[in-house]
Amino acid sequence: MNFKEELEPSRLIPSLTAGVVVGIIRVSLCFSYAVFIFSGPLTDYLPWGIGMLLFSGAVVSFWLALTSSSENVVAHPQPQSTAVLALLVPPIVAQMAPDAGGEALFLTTMAAIALSTLITAGAFWGLGFLQLGNLIRFFPYPVIGGFIAGSGWLLVRSPLQAMAARPLTFSTLGSFFQGDIFYHWFTGVVFGSGLLILSRRSNHWSLVPGGLFLAIALFYAILGITHTDINTARLQGWLLANNTDGGLWHPLTWHHLSTIEWSVVWQQTPHFATIAIVSVVSLLLNVSGIELAVARDMDLDQELRTVGLANIVAGLGCGAISYHALGSSVLPYRMGAKSRLVGVGVAVVSAIALIFGSTVVAFLPKFVLGGLTLFLGFGFLWEWVIEARHKLPRLDYAIVWGILLVVASFGFLEGVSLGLAVAIATFAVNYSRINPIQLTFSGASYPSQVIRLPYQKRILAQKGQQILILVLHQFLFFGTAHKLLEYIQERLLAPTQEESKLDINAKIQFILLDFSQVSGLDSSAVRSFVRIQQIASQQEITLVFSHLRPSLLSQLQQGGCFDHPQPHCQQWNIFPDLERALEWCEDQIIHHHLFPYRRLFPDLDQWLEQMQSEQLILELQAVFGDVAKVQKFLHYLEPREFPAAHTLFHQGDAAEGLYLVASGQLSAYLEQSDGEIKRLWRFNPGSIVGKTGLSSDQVRLSSVIIDQPSLLYYLSPGALQHLSQEAPDLALQFEHFLLQLLCEERLNERQRAINKGVGWD
Repeated sequence: MNFKEELEPSRLIPSLTAGVVVGIIRVSLCFSYAVFIFSGPLTDYLPWGIGMLLFSGAVVSFWLALTSSSENVVAHPQPQSTAVLALLVPPIVAQMAPDAGGEALFLTTMAAIALSTLITAGAFWGLGFLQLGNLIRFFPYPVIGGFIAGSGWLLVRSPLQAMAARPLTFSTLGSFFQGDIFYHWFTGVVFGSGLLILSRRSNHWSLVPGGLFLAIALFYAILGITHTDINTARLQGWLLANNTDGGLWHPLTWHHLSTIEWSVVWQQTPHFATIAIVSVVSLLLNVSGIELAVARDMDLDQELRTVGLANIVAGLGCGAISYHALGSSVLPYRMGAKSRLVGVGVAVVSAIALIFGSTVVAFLPKFVLGGLTLFLGFGFLWEWVIEARHKLPRLDYAIVWGILLVVASFGFLEGVSLGLAVAIATFAVNYSRINPIQLTFSGASYPSQVIRLPYQKRILAQKGQQILILVLHQFLFFGTAHKLLEYIQERLLAPTQEESKLDINAKIQFILLDFSQVSGLDSSAVRSFVRIQQIASQQEITLVFSHLRPSLLSQLQQGGCFDHPQPHCQQWNIFPDLERALEWCEDQIIHHHLFPYRRLFPDLDQWLEQMQSEQLILELQAVFGDVAKVQKFLHYLEPREFPAAHTLFHQGDAAEGLYLVASGQLSAYLEQSDGEIKRLWRFNPGSIVGKTGLSSDQVRLSSVIIDQPSLLYYLSPGALQHLSQEAPDLALQFEHFLLQLLCEERLNERQRAINKGVGWD
């Protein structure tokens, strides 16, 4: 807190005024909450109950004023948790010994309330410590709006009941329009409505306190004109009852502990859990409501830790649970106050009432206190019932109305529970409409990056349609996974127009499912994949999975996705990434294509192997056009043999020379910024590795590792320089060939990026 800024008159006067006004309202609310809890056999201990609520609210408000992530935050006992606290009294009364006196009943009740405060405080602090406060961010916006509208209704109903001195129900509604009862609550409605209308035209800090003092002055002027004394006005219900003369602070002492029935206290454990749950939900919703009302974010984890620590102190002092008050925290903003001194002022007013009693509050007209609360309630209802009609979609607006009606008819928890249920159902329906397939390719439009022989390229160009590639995304659950199942069924049972034109040898043989963008699965999605596997088995199709994280693989295994082997062909295979999965599918297509020819030509494999070993010579002959030139060029190359698993060079190494692959196999890997290793290329005989290695001041853009024992020919920059001096025509032809290869690679990468962007269907 910057005291120099806080003490500036432009901030100090509105802050102190708002603190006093909100503090007076808060004292009156504590009176009504105490009457709600300490009724029946506890009526004689009502002053002690008022003091308990004032004490806890003063402690928590003062601490929040100093440590909250936002200014103007005010805390006091809330109606939601107070309603659950009131449920403690009947079972305690029923479980107490028949000969127990009123003091034992009261002290046992106080002990139960204090213990519930400590347990709830621990829940607050624990959630903040574990940084789980942002869970409220997952609450749908209309649910929070409905909660604010429901809170607005509670802020309207409570003062109406207090001013009319009767509950507001359908059965009692008629009595609200009888005689003096009508004037009591109607005066408060006029005062609250007038403040709302004026506040929407001006935000000056003096508006609310000016209206407050003007209404009080007018009330006492009317009393003077009509010659009505204070006691008569109090008897007529215009003023609060002054039945708490003297101090309200009655701290417990050690000798009180022996009077408490601790066995009865421990029997209330289920109620303690309920109070903690209700308080946590209410706190998070209140903070979200404050954020929306003042258009400022708050650190929810800090708020939980702060209010948890404050309530530990309050609980040790036998106080009730207190936390952020939506209406009391928003009212200072409506009054133009923006200072931490507001919370300090509220705490000071509560402390004064706690020590010196409620004599001053007893002289405030009921319609003034009720009108201030109505002012807040009308504001919330106007924003979320009237204005929201033009800002929210129809379904969201209906959710707000539904929560409001349920809160008004049944209660706070029921309304919020309904809103969450509707929002979750709406989310599930909307999410199920999302296509789980982010991209769709065929092997013909999205080939692997393997450098293949010409005859292999011809086979894949003809039969690449046998590979169906599906890149999945999002979280897969019962709705989206079923759409994937339906899509695969349609593709297998009703081929596309392009596929129908192809011969039977080009029908889908491999379904490649890439999980690189999948965040998770549920059990229903796993069952869908089991069904997909069954369909693939019936169609003699191989499922290929790529980028299956261990958690996803474990879920599929537990669900039985890999249990049943297929008799006719390998049923499934798993690869670490899409590129290697695609390479394997292509290799299988090439192998199956050549299978019939092996019966006709027993030496086919030997011939293909020899052809592969001569691929480098064939590639160079295509470059230079003459075998003699190829032999001359090879004199400038250094043959090198490497074992499997040898690292040819690392990413980031200085680029010195290039390699021509004569035999064997190599792979290129890229280490990304997040530390993930991505496989880029597979190099077969005839490939050139490290094409930029002949340029000066270059580094290796990837790492290359030997997969199989390989024979490479190394061309160093010095050897290329000698070649340029001694045979410039060969050097020029080779450099032109390198440039052409680089251009083709860039074109292929661009085409793959385009295909990946638009997909294929």
